[in-house]
Amino acid sequence: MDHTFRDLLLAGLILFILLILPGLIPIWHLGYSMAAAVVLGLVALWAGRNGR
Repeated sequence: MDHTFRDLLLAGLILFILLILPGLIPIWHLGYSMAAAVVLGLVALWAGRNGR
């Protein structure tokens, strides 16, 4: 798979999580903190995989 396509897919997934997750969880702050944690985890995984 092309790296650019994977990056776009990851960005789309992050945007989807940021937009949808707070709507699914009634408590807005909890939703955003969870979304931030997921995004940070994905970014850390992605950076670690690219760093090798």
